Amino acid sequence: MAYGNVYVFNLYGSAATQVNINDQGSAGSIAAPTKGAKSPYYAPQQLAVARTNLTPDQLNNPLFCNGPNTVKVNYDGYTWSGKITIPGPATIPLQNDLWLYLAYGQMFLFDTNGALQPQPAGPSAMLRKAASPVGATKGGGAKGGAAKGGAKGGAKGAAKKSSGKK
Repeated sequence: MAYGNVYVFNLYGSAATQVNINDQGSAGSIAAPTKGAKSPYYAPQQLAVARTNLTPDQLNNPLFCNGPNTVKVNYDGYTWSGKITIPGPATIPLQNDLWLYLAYGQMFLFDTNGALQPQPAGPSAMLRKAASPVGATKGGGAKGGAAKGGAKGGAKGAAKKSSGKK
């Protein structure tokens, strides 16, 4: 029996490099959406990743399993990670393809009829920024920037200003 694929689409404005599924290494990269000269003006690029009946601890290749799957994506040197849950075969048979859309900070899973597959925490799963890019400096590189409470004081400065403290 041949199993289906999960077609992973990149909606983010930069290439998705090192698309890592279930900590089994990169399944490949996905270019940023391309702007065509005529319709479709923006077309998301995709990567096909096979589905399997194995569990994540049985894997030795990047494959999607039924149940929770770890997805890590590198965008512009930052690693984003999250979990997406693939419904079991009683809901979506293993032979069926699925669509996984990666957007800024979120992942959306659909069947090929366009039905959104809800996730345990809601309609989508979160992608969280997990690491800074190579060579980046703390605080975004701007000495005393808002990330470090500098510049106009960042969040700390705003809190002091509203409380009347200096």
